[in-house]
Amino acid sequence: VKSFTNKDLYFHTLYIAKKTWTEGRNELAKEALRMEKLRGREFSFWLFLDDDVEPVCRFGSVKVLGDGSCWQKIFNFISSDNVPERASTISLPRFAKEGFASTSNTDAFFAAFKREAVPYLLPYATLPNGSSEWISQAANFCVVGTCLTNSSVFVPYVNAKNTKSRPFIREGFNIQNIHRIVTHNYHNLSSNFTPCHNWNKMAYYAQGEHGTGIVGPFKTSDELNQHILPHKHEFCLPLRNRFWKWEKSVMESLSDDSFPTFLDDSSTLPEGDTSNLQKNQISILKEDY
Repeated sequence: VKSFTNKDLYFHTLYIAKKTWTEGRNELAKEALRMEKLRGREFSFWLFLDDDVEPVCRFGSVKVLGDGSCWQKIFNFISSDNVPERASTISLPRFAKEGFASTSNTDAFFAAFKREAVPYLLPYATLPNGSSEWISQAANFCVVGTCLTNSSVFVPYVNAKNTKSRPFIREGFNIQNIHRIVTHNYHNLSSNFTPCHNWNKMAYYAQGEHGTGIVGPFKTSDELNQHILPHKHEFCLPLRNRFWKWEKSVMESLSDDSFPTFLDDSSTLPEGDTSNLQKNQISILKEDY
């Protein structure tokens, strides 16, 4: 896998003032959607990461992930055939996995969503003012656990840490508030779609690495893929409909007075003819809040 250059990844700064973590992620998702519309094709992944993520590659990583810096090895993995077919998300573990492993509940400090899975996973659940920012991640755990079970795959032989986390609201992270947010954002009674309505213990919302929610590790990607359950796309169609409604509202907003808040198209896309951009480029969305 070749090293990434400016021709593969392009960057600009999008300043989003006075937003929470959840609001910021959803604003970045809007930008990814806008970038896709401008370039005329979808990305393979939408990758979100906090600005203080520090990966550490362990012994054995070169054999599976190839050469280069630790970040390069992570991108080698994302763009390789070693990503299981049933993976919905590529994540970084806090504790390195010596092989291929997955779960439903992973820390969102690094989340590379497969584009085909985006309509089931985004946008993040909206929260009332003053809510714990952990609730939007918990709601995402509910969606993955219900519709794309154990499909969040860890990059093998890598662990990560984030040591510069800013102050944010933690109070109110309890089962009652999580259930309220999940119900408000995802339940659709007309379709009999009520995910996690019986999740009555906080253990359901614990990160997989903090409990017994890890599948694997296995020696090969194919072995892991066989242990990831088939996705419930038909059952979870209300989530896709939710995304389509959000997508329509985003595209409509680009033509109104809010459009000038985005940068000019020329600063978003690389110079030259964009028709030659490869489909397997990755949209990287980084937060500094």
